[in-house]
Amino acid sequence: MRFTALLLLLSAPLAAAQVKVAGKAIAGDYVRTQGKIIDGWAMPYVEEYAAANHIDLERIRKALFPGGVPAAAESKAALLSSNEHVQGDWTYVISGSVMLYQLQCVEAGKAGATAVLVLYNRHLPPQILELYQKAEWRLALIDSAYAVKADCPFITRIRHDDPGLWDSIYTGLEFPGADLVVKISFAHSGGGGPRDQEFTFWFSLSAQPWRLTLVKSAQTADVY
Repeated sequence: MRFTALLLLLSAPLAAAQVKVAGKAIAGDYVRTQGKIIDGWAMPYVEEYAAANHIDLERIRKALFPGGVPAAAESKAALLSSNEHVQGDWTYVISGSVMLYQLQCVEAGKAGATAVLVLYNRHLPPQILELYQKAEWRLALIDSAYAVKADCPFITRIRHDDPGLWDSIYTGLEFPGADLVVKISFAHSGGGGPRDQEFTFWFSLSAQPWRLTLVKSAQTADVY
């Protein structure tokens, strides 16, 4: 009887370690980029966060894009912003080259295993706007050795057939309570009123081993 109980105990799956947000907050120097053209592959607040937490963005780039990131077309760009980083001194930047939108350190278990969540897109911003009716995004999980442990694709779909209307992209990586939530929004900066299109994606994140899974999605704003 004891032997059977021991076998059952050994064969039972290990409980997933609790994952929590980690990493140092940034000072906010990215506000100096307000309205400026960004030629790099990462948003300015991402670069500041990476520097504050000793994250090597070049190693992340090589892990996600081993063949290199595509070259941007000089004549095309989009307005880019972030739900968490908008404030009085900063609302957007302009870029045709950004592919890395959000970065967040996470920590799991008593041993303190660490990883980084990376919200990115394999298309350049102008291409995302051109693919507005079916634009694929990705949320990746990269461990402390810069190995990709998960790379989850998800899609935003604007139902309205109106090419060229949306020129702004907002992204967010949020942790309300125990949830992991990604928000992607498209907006129109011109006249004629707002045309906001917001999409929300809920993920589950666990460790031992690291796992990242898309749980559900919904369009949470449709102003047209």
